[in-house]
Amino acid sequence: MNFGVSCTASLKTLFLLVLCCFLSPLNAGAQNYRIEGTVFDKSSGETLPFANVFLANTTFGAPTDTAGVYSLKATQAGTYRLTVKYLGFATFSREVELNETTRLNIDIYLDPLEENVEGVEVTAYKKLIKRGYYETHDSFIIEEKGPQWRKYYRVFQSVLLGGSRFASGTKILNAEVLSFEIFKDQTQILAFASKPIKVINNELGYELEYVLESFELDLKTRLMTFHGYPYFKELEPRNIKQLEKWQQNRWEAYRGSLRHFLKSLYADELEESGFETAWMPFGNTNGNAASRSYKSTSSGLSRPIDLYDYVKPGSHPGSKRFYLDALILVTAANSVEEDGYIRPPWHEYFFGKNLNNSRRNLQRSWIEIKPDKSVEFDRNGYIYNPLDFAFYGYWSFKMVGDMLPIEYQPSDFHGN
Repeated sequence: MNFGVSCTASLKTLFLLVLCCFLSPLNAGAQNYRIEGTVFDKSSGETLPFANVFLANTTFGAPTDTAGVYSLKATQAGTYRLTVKYLGFATFSREVELNETTRLNIDIYLDPLEENVEGVEVTAYKKLIKRGYYETHDSFIIEEKGPQWRKYYRVFQSVLLGGSRFASGTKILNAEVLSFEIFKDQTQILAFASKPIKVINNELGYELEYVLESFELDLKTRLMTFHGYPYFKELEPRNIKQLEKWQQNRWEAYRGSLRHFLKSLYADELEESGFETAWMPFGNTNGNAASRSYKSTSSGLSRPIDLYDYVKPGSHPGSKRFYLDALILVTAANSVEEDGYIRPPWHEYFFGKNLNNSRRNLQRSWIEIKPDKSVEFDRNGYIYNPLDFAFYGYWSFKMVGDMLPIEYQPSDFHGN
């Protein structure tokens, strides 16, 4: 939801605040669901032709016609985030439910961006101003390509795409839409995009447009937060061999992922899917789990837990939630680390130095939930509150370069 050059190696172990919208429709056979309406300029009332309308994290989308009318279709029921992007206007985003109702009519009114923030999402600036950044920090903007711009672009690209082998085959096609804001103490990097970021993933067989809403990277604490709405398009395979490769790679990207974990937890199938859970009772670390682990761990052993004991009904129909005042260790027992993954230096403190060598390279990630918050999710891994928890470790290694559209389902051959 993710999500960073001399600092690339260390950034691969950065702490990642859940960022992306993890959206997941519920299976409902071959039923078609349609959303229709018109997109308007909220200030003038005029219709907006050729606006980009889509369901985030899916391949379901369609532009508006010359009269500003859109009609898009989804093939599965469930929860989606209806998103509209149009140059010069703030991004529209709204959660919609497609279940018993097979057709929705939703007219959309877009807010023009403020004139003094040309080309950049004003919502990101408002967020920073509200948090007091511009009262306590001096900063400078880098918009034009040059040595400084390229330096921070390399950091941004590494963090956004991730460090996996699939990320190595993923490219940003329109880097020129990006600008960066750097605090003079060199600890904060902010990124803004004047248009959707176009990304091509030749390893998974997708082209996507990523509507970046916010991106913040703290180089001092290694805490990174970004948020956006991806829209996928299937690439055409050259031949059967390439299609088979994409299918295998997609399964590998899905297996052991956060979405795979949440789907398995919802269905009470953690063991069948190869997941193991344990905890370290540190309480909340405020995004500084590494230093807390060194101070709090004497035996270096985590404690196995039955996470089902902490799962309760959620606040949305059919949803579930869980909360622990602890760092939750999730091990994907059927998946090993990639060679390029650099473990955090505190890695072994979570599971003990005497771990059997045959299990030492298993993929391990950690979840930390904010105080008085929970992780609320549905049967297909849709997260209702993605900013209420953080994840660290292996999941922060696999970002947009491993991202799949939410309608992706593993085949029966691959299992759960």
